[in-house]
Amino acid sequence: MSNNQLNIRQEPASETSISQHPIGIFDSGYGGLTILKEIVKVLPEYDFTLSRDNARSPYGTRSFDTIYAYTLQAVKYLFRKDVDWSFWLAAASAKASRNIQQLDLPHLYSK
Repeated sequence: MSNNQLNIRQEPASETSISQHPIGIFDSGYGGLTILKEIVKVLPEYDFTLSRDNARSPYGTRSFDTIYAYTLQAVKYLFRKDVDWSFWLAAASAKASRNIQQLDLPHLYSK
């Protein structure tokens, strides 16, 4: 996958983080880092993992099937990072994300 990844950890999770697992942030372009910096200001007690897909951006010009495949790759990446929560900042992937949540996640990550 051609994502750029960034892990932001303020302090060791065992000392200050509310959770042992990071919050995952995905964006298909460049705006995610700016938004993540603002989220960190509001939620400094959490750790974050940012996944960006700059190499294949913009998503908006692609077919739904392609966006779905790219978004599913990002979901799998973030789940391998053991995130507790994930936020999707890419508007083009919003519908795909909803379908993945309803159709794929129950089968991929059922406990």
